[in-house]
Amino acid sequence: MEETNNDTIRPRRRARKKRKLKRPVIIALIVIAIIIVLVLVIHNKKKSNIVEESNEIAKENSFLIGRWTTDGNTIYEFYDDTNGSLVVPIATIPFTYKIVDNKIYIDFESEYSEDTEYEYEINDKKLTLISINGTFEFNKIDEQEEKIEQGEYVK
Repeated sequence: MEETNNDTIRPRRRARKKRKLKRPVIIALIVIAIIIVLVLVIHNKKKSNIVEESNEIAKENSFLIGRWTTDGNTIYEFYDDTNGSLVVPIATIPFTYKIVDNKIYIDFESEYSEDTEYEYEINDKKLTLISINGTFEFNKIDEQEEKIEQGEYVK
């Protein structure tokens, strides 16, 4: 009878050993799964914050978005994503801009163009930029009026 008893005890011991070996693997897999979920949640939250921040910048800059001209030859174009362009007869120079308090900071992509800082005022469709080089007044370009002047049909 002892032999039979030993024979039944040994498989039980083996099964117990196998279960003991499986536990750390299962625990490790659960921990890895939790880490992956946390990383995904954090990443999505950061992505959401970036979108919200971008939307906030667009709202803050909405008064500036559009095309502004001094004389029809010099045009500042401000887009809602803090990018823009200075359009002159011989070139279009891209830039990024930032608004802090009542100042606009323009950082031209071209190293040949001088980055600029302006104090600004906007009254209706007039943009006044004030720098150490002087005061410049711009009028907002009405897209529909511009298309009509160019002979394009506007509904």
